[in-house]
Amino acid sequence: MRFRAPAAGLGVMVLLAVAWLARDGWLRWLGEFLVDAEAPVAAEVAVVLGGDYKGERILYAADLAQKGLTRHILVSGISELYGRPESELAIEYAIRRGYPAAYFEALHLDVLSTADEARQIPQILKSRGVRSFLLITSNFHTRRAGRLFRRYLDAGLTMHVVAAPDRYFDPGRWWLHREGRKVLFYEWTKTITQTLESP
Repeated sequence: MRFRAPAAGLGVMVLLAVAWLARDGWLRWLGEFLVDAEAPVAAEVAVVLGGDYKGERILYAADLAQKGLTRHILVSGISELYGRPESELAIEYAIRRGYPAAYFEALHLDVLSTADEARQIPQILKSRGVRSFLLITSNFHTRRAGRLFRRYLDAGLTMHVVAAPDRYFDPGRWWLHREGRKVLFYEWTKTITQTLESP
C-alpha cells in the first residue's frame, strides 16, 4: 500500500518551500521595517539615546555637530554602568576620539529603557525652550524610538529621527551574521511587547 501524505500536510510543505525560496525578500523586510529615519537636517540640539556600547551613536552625533547641523548634543543613558553614568562614559569616549568637550552635555536621568527616555527628555527640551531636535539612535532602533517619543511630544517641538549606522546590523543582510540575528531578535521582541504597554 502506497503512503499518501495528507492534503493539509502537503500544503504546509509547499508553503514552507515557497517561504524558503523567497527568504531573501521577507528577511530583508524584517530588517528594513525596523528602520524609520530621515536624513539629518539642522536642528537646535541633538539627543543621543543610551544603549549603544560601541560608541557609534555619539560619534555620529559629533560628526553632525562638526558639520554644523547642531550646536549642542545631549547624551542620555542609564544612571550606572560599572559605577559610572553611561552618558559620561560616552562623552569621554567621543572626546578621546578628538571631538571638543563643548559639544556635549550629559543628561543624568533615572532611566532603564527607551520608554523612560521618551517620557523625560521632551519635558527637559520644553523647559529649555528647544523647538527642534535630532533624535539620534542606531538604525535598527529608529522606528520604535520614534514611535515612543511621538507619544510625549508637544505641538511646538519638532523631532527628526536620525539613524546612526550600526556595524552589526545591515537591514538588507542582517541574517548573514550572528550579531545581526541577535539584534533583530531583540528589537522585534521589544517592538512587539511595546504594544502591550500602556502609555
